[in-house]
Amino acid sequence: MYQIQETELQRAPTVYIQTSVHGPETQGYAVILLLMEAFLKTPPQGNIIRVPYANPYGMNMKWGERTFGRFDPNTGDNWNRCHAKLTDLNGHAPINIKKFISLNEGVSLHALAPHFKKSMLQDLEQEMKKNVLYARKLNLQRQHLAVEADIVLDLQ
Repeated sequence: MYQIQETELQRAPTVYIQTSVHGPETQGYAVILLLMEAFLKTPPQGNIIRVPYANPYGMNMKWGERTFGRFDPNTGDNWNRCHAKLTDLNGHAPINIKKFISLNEGVSLHALAPHFKKSMLQDLEQEMKKNVLYARKLNLQRQHLAVEADIVLDLQ
């Protein structure tokens, strides 16, 4: 880790919106459609990253007429619990938050955020190089997209 120099960048926020991590949670998809219609009339000030079907595999897991896409059928893992643990307060993850903050004491959150995101992206890219199961790979890809954002919304 390194010490960050204070710089002020003015930019509009980036918002990441995902829906349908669990197969039967389809309501968020309708919300994204309505947002897209609203953005045609009033364009957003910042960037919007939309992932309307965050788990297409889970959307297709049927038992009769019901969708049961909450768990990976191969492992039993909950689709929403296979994310990479990137941060920790005590050093049990790639980014030790206490150490990161102590090295950059007095630096504003606005200046810290891009460097923190860069650290998370580097760690995610290392995780993505590993041979992992589908649920983990899917979550790593979504995490990679979400790290770029200032605001993350998971619509269920």
